[in-house]
Amino acid sequence: MTELLKDPVTPTSTSAAAAPLTVLTGPRRARTSAKLTRASQFGTIDTEQLTAWVESQQEPDDSPTDGEPLTPAVLASLSIRRLRMLVNQAYTLMDTGFSPSRTVDRYEMLVDELERRAEAAKKRHPVSTTREKFRDNSLSSRFELFIDGHLVAYMQYRMNGGDLTLIMGNELSGFRDQGAATTLMRAVVLDAHKRRLNLIPRCQMASTFLADNPQYQQYTSHHATHT
Repeated sequence: MTELLKDPVTPTSTSAAAAPLTVLTGPRRARTSAKLTRASQFGTIDTEQLTAWVESQQEPDDSPTDGEPLTPAVLASLSIRRLRMLVNQAYTLMDTGFSPSRTVDRYEMLVDELERRAEAAKKRHPVSTTREKFRDNSLSSRFELFIDGHLVAYMQYRMNGGDLTLIMGNELSGFRDQGAATTLMRAVVLDAHKRRLNLIPRCQMASTFLADNPQYQQYTSHHATHT
């Protein structure tokens, strides 16, 4: 576009090939509209040529043309990447001050579609705000799991030297069958391994966890006696 402003050209018809232009960015972009207005008044730029050039930058695919209505079916068929490209192109047209009719409406429809998909993605993959805390309550000789400040499961143990025997596990009422036992046992096994303790499972919760997650059996004394 800089070259076009410096070297005036004779206005061409709408059927003429679009000349190469340079899109302005940064602080210079804010002055583009005023420059184009003055250039157009003195006959040094063809605004239809400018519009044709911007539209020619779109990738050849099944995307809607400027004259094609953006129906829900058309919007749904576009990829997110394509939607973003069309939004940027529509914004560029609006920023020149010589945008075709309905450009603003199309821009808003594209933005709305992007926002709709973002909301749908959040519902499919909600961000977890649950706070989990595992601790060793040595005074009560039990490992405890808290979720959002509430005790949801615990594992009673007996410590004898370097031997850690798991003797009874429990999930509190209202938190059963929600994965609390698995979360607690995973933390117990890894904590025992980090402290170089000899883990001895002697309760149903521990046995079930190790049967369902054999990758953790290597950290138990049962595994050590069979290797």
